[in-house]
Amino acid sequence: MTRPPTPEEAALRRAAAVVGGQAALASRLGFKSRRNVWPWFNGRRVPAEYCPAIERLAAGAVRCEDLRPDVEWGVLRGSAQHAQATDHQLAAAPAVAQPTEARNAA
Repeated sequence: MTRPPTPEEAALRRAAAVVGGQAALASRLGFKSRRNVWPWFNGRRVPAEYCPAIERLAAGAVRCEDLRPDVEWGVLRGSAQHAQATDHQLAAAPAVAQPTEARNAA
């Protein structure tokens, strides 16, 4: 008797369908074999670190929240946006003289 897929497994199957199947998904994630992702389709959770890559590969068909609803993706996404904003602010900030430069200039 087969059990119906969980919502997380259904999301993973949608992602696999977009990229061309389990073997294609495994390959696009950097694995040499489909057997590396097979457990994810059969009861094991997708490791959270692979969710962003799967989301990108699925081109909007699946989100990280679909694959791992137990992870606080909003917090992580907010942290990434904050980090990008900080990087842009640092790049746009005027250069500040270092203490040795200030002494040499005087």
